[in-house]
Amino acid sequence: MSDQISRMVRALTINENCLATIRRAIEGRAEAFAIEVAGSPKSRGGPGWNAVDEAIFTRSAAKLEAERAGEIDRLRRKIARQRLALADFPSGRSKTNSD
Repeated sequence: MSDQISRMVRALTINENCLATIRRAIEGRAEAFAIEVAGSPKSRGGPGWNAVDEAIFTRSAAKLEAERAGEIDRLRRKIARQRLALADFPSGRSKTNSD
């Protein structure tokens, strides 16, 4: 793999990790909010989340995602461009195989 392709792959990986970190942060905050509002499932004596908990989580996650929509959209577009650039980049494999 050429140095340029390696750099491109590294940059793509960094951006994908950044997007994943944002998603995890949103999910974590939404879950914490749902637990704060509805109480812990264990404290209610239940085995896990119920439909109300899930609805609170979903609304909270959507609100948090909307707050960061610009950043998320920018990263998604950047990742799409990077993937396209990597797909269009000449691999150089034919040169390696002909040696």
